[in-house]
Formats: sequence, structure tokens, C-alpha cells
Amino acid sequence: MFYIIFIMLLSIFVPKNLLPFHLDGLKKRLRQKEVTRTAHLPVERFFKQAPFVLTSEQIATKPLALQEAAKDALRYIKRHEATSIHIVDPVNFSAILSLELVKKTLQFIVQIIEEDKKTGVFRILNPKFLNKHFSSIAWIADKESAERHAIKLPDNKSIRLTTYAVFNAQGRREKSEEYNCGLYALNDDNIAKRFTKQEIIAGALDEEPFLKKRTPLAWVTRDVLEDATMNGTVLITLPDDGSRLLNVHKNNGHVYDKRLTDRRNQRRYWFFKDIGTQTHEAKHRLERIKQRDNVIFAGDLQNIGLGKLIALRHLNPKTNLPELRLGILADTGNAFRNNLYQLDYFAGLVQGPDELREIIRQRPTFSKACILYKRERKAT
Repeated sequence: MFYIIFIMLLSIFVPKNLLPFHLDGLKKRLRQKEVTRTAHLPVERFFKQAPFVLTSEQIATKPLALQEAAKDALRYIKRHEATSIHIVDPVNFSAILSLELVKKTLQFIVQIIEEDKKTGVFRILNPKFLNKHFSSIAWIADKESAERHAIKLPDNKSIRLTTYAVFNAQGRREKSEEYNCGLYALNDDNIAKRFTKQEIIAGALDEEPFLKKRTPLAWVTRDVLEDATMNGTVLITLPDDGSRLLNVHKNNGHVYDKRLTDRRNQRRYWFFKDIGTQTHEAKHRLERIKQRDNVIFAGDLQNIGLGKLIALRHLNPKTNLPELRLGILADTGNAFRNNLYQLDYFAGLVQGPDELREIIRQRPTFSKACILYKRERKAT
């Protein structure tokens, strides 16, 4: 996988209304006053209008969380339609699904879920309602590209599913034999690109003249460091000082290499910013993390575009029964550049790798995917 985060739901670099998780390169792209929409992949080869008919599938979605994710996407589109049109409305995909229909779909989701709060019976979980009110664009996976990156798909009808999360991990204030990897804040931007991740882990920043040019926010194990830099946000529990919410800030300039299957070999290192836990901002972000699990996907925003309603169809690995999951495409990362064969599913706040592995066991490795949009009424 990639990486780093936050979702579109959690960054200090984008408006609080969106807060993305995979921030890899997103800060620079979002701050550019970019109004052009550069064509990347031939998306028309991989996305086709197709019938959408549900029968016995169980719809596994948290309606209230889905509503909030839809609101996030709508607010983001409204604020950044002019400056970030390259990820809001990619030029190639706009010919398949217009931005106007994306907005109408998100607005419809917000509306019907709000109406259904009164009864507690949510139409978004009713297969007949979805059949009646939504049309579908089938996702044909880019199998050739997947194979070039050593990813084997069962067929071109199924995309790969991966999972990411915000970890609640243990840390220390002082370096020790076990907690020997630093999550640093930068005090001097001039040293940001001087060392690789491996050199930093080996202690390159723990010697003069660099001691005052960085601040260790926490000392963690190597596995926690990899998890934190992959996901981009981590909640560190310190025995003497409560918890600290850390978010990726700046990287060392090394690109993510999809060819490396062992994330420890990636040369990219991320410096962090301490958000704390008691500030209003930190509490706000933690609450949003908890409220967005299982309804957010990270994917190729520059080719597909933000705010798409994604439907996944597969057999639930635990029950072996047909299932449909709904979520909003609202996040991205380096692993998703020109990647039309994969989505990353946000699992929320987890207590560690063991909990994440249990979540992953309950999800399929591959799934059929489509983009749903509100069916337009035919003029009479």
C-alpha cells in the first residue's frame, strides 16, 4: 500500500470540513491555484454505464456516518471547485458523470437520511429503494496496471480492497531499546529532505548539528512508525502525559515506490505535527475519525474525482452471504496515482495491528465495484 493520511477527514492542510486521511502530496495540490483539469488515464475504458439491480444483498452501511461523509464532500466541493477542479471534477471523468450529478447524488443522500431519522427506518438500506432511485457506472479494473505493480486480480471485474486506520499506539518521551524510532517535528525546514527514512531511523537527526533542528514528539517502535507514516495520523498514548494526536506535516521528498512490497524499504519519511488531544481542534478531529469509519474510501481522485458514491458487491468473508457496502470516495495518497484497480477502506480508530487484522479478516480482498448516482426523472 502507500503511504500517509488523513481523510479527507482529518488534515491540518485542508479545511476542517473535509479532513482527508491520505495526504501524500495533497497539500501542495490543494493549495495550488490550479483551474486546469489535466487528462491522465483513459477512464472511459474502465467505467461504463451498466444496469444496477440488487436482489438479496444485505446493505452494510451506517446511514448517519454516510450522511456526514456526504456533507463533508459537498462542503469541500463547494469551497474548492474553482481551485481544486483537478480532483473535484477530472476532465475525463466528467464526460462519464457530471459534477452536477455528483452534487445531486450527495444532496439526495443527505436529504433522505435526514428525513428517515424521524422513523429510524433508513431507505438507503432498502435494496428496492436503491434499485428505483440510483443508476450505476460499472468499474472495470485496470488489470494490466495492477500486474505491472505485482498485484494479481482474479479478473477485470473485481478491484483490490485494502484497509487503513488511525492507530492508538504506545509511545515514550525518551528513547529506549524498544522505543527507538522518533516521530519528529521539524524546527528547520532546510533539513527536511536531507536524509532517507532509513538514515533517520539510524539516528541521523540525533547528532549535532541537527539536535535543535527537530523535536521528537514521541519515541515509538519501528512497527508503529511504519503504521503512523502509512496512515498519516496516529494517537500516541504516553505513560506520563496522556495521549497526543499526531498528524503528518512534511516529508523528506522521496517518492512512494509501488514496486517495494516491504514498507520498511520505502525511503520516504514524514515529519509530524502535534495536535494534542485536549484542544478543540484535536477533540473535533478525533470525533470525526470515530464517526467516519466504514463510509470513506481512499482512491485515485485525479482520475475519478472526489465525492463519488461507491458501491461494493461481494460475499461477506465471515457470513459468506451477498453484501453491498456504500461509501464516499474522499481520500487519496501516493499509492493511488494512476491507480484504477484499488480502493482503500477506512476502518476508523483502532487499538493496534491485531484489531486491524481482525477487521481485515471480515472484509474481502477483492470486490466488484460501481459508482452510483441519483437517477434523473424522465421529462414527460
